Amino acid sequence: MAEVSNIKGFTIFFIVSFFLLCLRLVYLFSEPYGIFFDEAQYWTWSKDFAFGYFSKPPIIAWLIAFTTDFCGDKTACVRLSATFCHFIAGLFVYLTARRLYTEKTGFWAGILYLTLPGISASSYFISADAPLMMFWAASLYFFVKAIVDRNFIYWILLGICAGLGMMSKYTMIMFFASAFLYMLFSPSFRKLIFSPATIFTSLLSLAIFAPNLYWNLQNDFISFRHTGDNVFSYGFSLYPDKMFEFIGAQFAVFGPVSFIALLIFFIRKKKICESEDEKMLVSFTYTLLFIAFAVALISGAQAHWAAPAYIAGSILLARVFVKKGQIRILTNIIGFNIALGLLFYHYADLSQRVSMPSDPFVRVAIWNGIAPKAYENLTKYPNRYIMTDERKSVATLMYNLRDRDGEPYPIVKWRRDDYVRDHYDMTTNLESYKGKNFIFITRSGDISDIKKYFSSTQTIDSINSSGKKFTYYLLDNYRGRK
Repeated sequence: MAEVSNIKGFTIFFIVSFFLLCLRLVYLFSEPYGIFFDEAQYWTWSKDFAFGYFSKPPIIAWLIAFTTDFCGDKTACVRLSATFCHFIAGLFVYLTARRLYTEKTGFWAGILYLTLPGISASSYFISADAPLMMFWAASLYFFVKAIVDRNFIYWILLGICAGLGMMSKYTMIMFFASAFLYMLFSPSFRKLIFSPATIFTSLLSLAIFAPNLYWNLQNDFISFRHTGDNVFSYGFSLYPDKMFEFIGAQFAVFGPVSFIALLIFFIRKKKICESEDEKMLVSFTYTLLFIAFAVALISGAQAHWAAPAYIAGSILLARVFVKKGQIRILTNIIGFNIALGLLFYHYADLSQRVSMPSDPFVRVAIWNGIAPKAYENLTKYPNRYIMTDERKSVATLMYNLRDRDGEPYPIVKWRRDDYVRDHYDMTTNLESYKGKNFIFITRSGDISDIKKYFSSTQTIDSINSSGKKFTYYLLDNYRGRK
């Protein structure tokens, strides 16, 4: 009877989550917003298979390569895997909560996760967070199965998923930290820390991650150095304003009411770890969350850095409300989160009807706005390369000016010094363009530092793209720097 109940419960959850998936796919293919510059960059990566890239491990590029191979290179196809990654993550959230507690808890935990405002947004834009969340959720499920069911196959599956998580985003290292802390403070499972199963799983994960380690070794550990620069971009000091800004952003990522409930649970709980399952969820929720708070305090942090914490956090909240019989509160939270998700999806339509405080998508419009004028000037001044001095411009121009076969348009990145700031600095050899002519696009009003490297320069055009001015120049006969 229990198996029949589980099958029925899973079927109901799958139908609800699949319906939500279909709604998101309909919205995705309506393409109300152009490609974001980070997405365009990941798309250019997908055209060049590698085991690593300047700022990320490779899986995001591999996923885009997979979806665009059969779907094409339109924006929805570039983003397609994000929607499915969160759908799969939701299934694993459901399975984990069901294994730890009950069918009802599993259902509500899965629905809570899938309707979080941050997940609604992340299901529309492709980023490394989407596969990270999927592999983190899968790893959590197999971790639970491994330590509870004591079946070695789950240790193998855990190692595979954790390794793929590391190949998605380096934040996955916090999964290992959370698991270690849980086992360390759990008398029942402390002996597993150095058990053969744990060592095997760790080595398997490392083996899967090894190609990215080798790529970094071949490229002066550029991804790791960039990640460190990104985390500590403001240097070491105390930035309480940055921390409060980060905390405020979590209300948008996890939902205002659900985030408050998560904080209240931690503050008011006299015994945080009353049971092994609760101890585990606390470890996988608050370890990453509080480390992100600390990083935000000493250097600043981006809102999505703590996102994996809300996988276990969704299960924890669902458990609390289901246990207390407060399903109405839980449904109200989910309903409020859905409303926020709908606001995100229909922001453009609403902004045309009512006055909105700000446009969160203006950064999309800025960079996409320069391509039409670039194409127009290419027609006027043929046999020239396009050059620009910003990563955002390079990526969006490569995407928007792609050819019919989906190949990126060759954009040249101008480097003002020898410091490698992005992928295009790393891959562009300016000296190979000696004697070539360019259309140069820049936001800088002063190109005096560039003129000396060319025989002649001429201003030909300018545009205002969503409040940002871009100037177009002709640069003739690049002389080289050496």
